[in-house]
This record gives sequence, structure tokens and C-alpha cells, in this order.
Amino acid sequence: MGVVRNDSRRPIRDVICRIQPGPGQDFDSEAQGVAEIVDAGTGPSVSAPVFLRPRLAPMVPLIRAGSRFGFKTPVTVKGHEVAPDDGPLH
Repeated sequence: MGVVRNDSRRPIRDVICRIQPGPGQDFDSEAQGVAEIVDAGTGPSVSAPVFLRPRLAPMVPLIRAGSRFGFKTPVTVKGHEVAPDDGPLH
């Protein structure tokens, strides 16, 4: 799962998550499902991520400031254990 977090003060629109399965490969693996991720309290000073309204969709029309969404992709961890962190998405 890829997670997109909007750390800006403005909303971002029409967000699509595509994965590059390996170096030199094209970004051809598009997300198949999305869900908003929120932290829910599970006890005193303890929280866990919870998916809100999961759905099969390749795009999120709006991610509000401070929100985050998870994107499920067909790329598995097997053979792709480490994903590069190239910094902020553009």
C-alpha cells in the first residue's frame, strides 16, 4: 500500500498513485483501491490507523489539508521489499 499525506495547508485534487515496480520500469502499476486513513484511539494515549470508506477506485478526487489516503496496488512486497523514498510527490 502506498500512502499519500497532504502536509500542505491547501487541498490537493485528483490524486492517482502509480508504482514503479523496479528501476528502469515504467510507472504502469496503478492503484486499485483507496481509503482515507485516520488514527483512532484504542486506549489511553494509544491509537491505531483505521481505514474510512474503502472503495475500489484508481483516484481520490480530494485530499484535504492534514489528511492521508492509502492506495492499494497490485505490486506485492515479494521481490519489492524496499521502495525508494524520493521525497515529496509532485
